[in-house]
Amino acid sequence: MAEIPQDDAEFNRVRKVGLLVLGAFGALFVLMLCGGGGWVGWSGYHSESAGVRAMYLVAAPLGGAFFGLVGAAAGHFLVKKSAAAKVAVPVVLGGIGGAGTLAATFVFFELIFPAL
Repeated sequence: MAEIPQDDAEFNRVRKVGLLVLGAFGALFVLMLCGGGGWVGWSGYHSESAGVRAMYLVAAPLGGAFFGLVGAAAGHFLVKKSAAAKVAVPVVLGGIGGAGTLAATFVFFELIFPAL
């Protein structure tokens, strides 16, 4: 693999895009973790069923933000030449992760939790 010169303008532009996407997904994850997690905790404190409903609403955005952050970090370190890939990897991973997190939450609360 050829080394990319550090003073290359295109390399610096792609790096800045990657850092911007990483920062955006990091801020989104912190916002969802604090705000969404606090809301689920507050709802669950007052009523178990309200906590479950709140978790259904928070699961997909929180999972999407987490997996998007993982994708942005991976894209920052692995993708060096394509700004589009640095944006697409976290967005696609966030969408898949959000849907998977919602499905796992549904399976837990509908199949496992009632049996406990």
